[in-house]
Amino acid sequence: PPRGPAPPPRGGGGGGGAFDLRVRDLSTLLPSVAGHGLGGAKGGDMSYSGLHTWGSAVALAQLVVRDPTMVAGKNVIELGAGTGLPSLAASRYATRVTASDRSEELLANVRHNASLNEGSLMGGLGRLGTRVLLWEEADGCPPEAYQVVLGAELMHEVPTMQALARTVVHLL
Repeated sequence: PPRGPAPPPRGGGGGGGAFDLRVRDLSTLLPSVAGHGLGGAKGGDMSYSGLHTWGSAVALAQLVVRDPTMVAGKNVIELGAGTGLPSLAASRYATRVTASDRSEELLANVRHNASLNEGSLMGGLGRLGTRVLLWEEADGCPPEAYQVVLGAELMHEVPTMQALARTVVHLL
C-alpha cells in the first residue's frame, strides 16, 4: 500500500542541472484506496494506480534528469503516465512529450502537475501534451513519430503484456 507521496526527483549529476519537480498525489485523498490492493496484490483493483506516484516513476524521472540525452530533441510518449512525473522531467529536454493514460480524469491531474512546475520546466510546459490511450485500442490510433517510449509500473496483470507490446510497436 502507498506510504504517501514519493519524493520528487532532484536534478544534478549529468547534464541536466538541479531542479525540483512537484506532483499532486491524489491517492492520499481516497481512504478506500488501501482496501483496493494498490500495490498490485493478487486480485487488487488497479483502477486507482494512476493517482499515486510510484517509486519507479521517481527513478525514471531521475534517470531522465541525469541523462537528458535519452530524450533531448526527441518526440517522447509516456504510457500509463499516472501523475506524469517522468513526462514532466522529459518535457524540459524533449522536442515534444505526450503523457498518456486510460482516462481524461488522470490526464487532468498530469496537466495540473505541469502547471505546478511551470518555472522548473524552462519552457517545457508548451512541449507537454496529454492523450487518452487504451492499449487494447492502440492499433486503431494514427501512428505518431515517437523516438522514445517511457513507462514505469506498467505491468500489473499478465494479459496486459500483449496489449502493451502491440502499443509500443505501433507507436515507434
